[in-house]
Amino acid sequence: MFLRNFLTAICIFIAAGATAQSRFTFGVKGGVNLSESTNPSNSDSKVGFNAGFTVDYQLAPNWYLMSGIGLTTKGVKTAYSSYIYNYGYGSSYVDPSSSGYTYYSSYSDVTQNLMYLQLPIHLGHKIDIGKTTKLVFSAGPYVAYGIGGKTKGNYFVWNDDPTTSYGSYSNVDYNSFDSWIRRFDVGMGASMGIEFGKFSVNIGYDWGLVNVANGMESKNRNGSLSVGYKF
Repeated sequence: MFLRNFLTAICIFIAAGATAQSRFTFGVKGGVNLSESTNPSNSDSKVGFNAGFTVDYQLAPNWYLMSGIGLTTKGVKTAYSSYIYNYGYGSSYVDPSSSGYTYYSSYSDVTQNLMYLQLPIHLGHKIDIGKTTKLVFSAGPYVAYGIGGKTKGNYFVWNDDPTTSYGSYSNVDYNSFDSWIRRFDVGMGASMGIEFGKFSVNIGYDWGLVNVANGMESKNRNGSLSVGYKF
């Protein structure tokens, strides 16, 4: 329901531009992302991509409402090791230099891939620095809806006691949004770039403001570099 209403609103927005062509500029863009999250704290950035359509509406000389619709990847990579002791029927993380317990080592290497359909609504300002060259600055909110993605990786556990033999291996492979990731993401974004005639280069950063995980607090962070073309 949300996705249908979301796309309907975009179609209405684009159709309205046909009545005021002189104020609207349409285009396409694509590029690379570097995404991360606020939790887990030991996560690493993940390389992804962005691609979509853009629309600028001129509000006043050099001032624009900048929006569009596109696909963008988010997510993180985690790789860490830990020590675990087994005592009775409980397990916990402890200092491996202690004594009196049976120790296990664990290692995980997991990549979380998230694909979103994202709509930014930025207020932009363009500064002429040449006949056909402009500096562009923009900032504003965004709303995104998760449409797919996989979480994949490996998890190992083995016994550190040389007198016994124990080890296990688990393969992680599941749909990200069917498990513990929420589909809705809302945040703020800022960007700066340069336009050369119909071409543009832009860098931006999005700060997720809502928790996107179940059972823990985690917010998306996403940097991007993109190139664009205006029709």
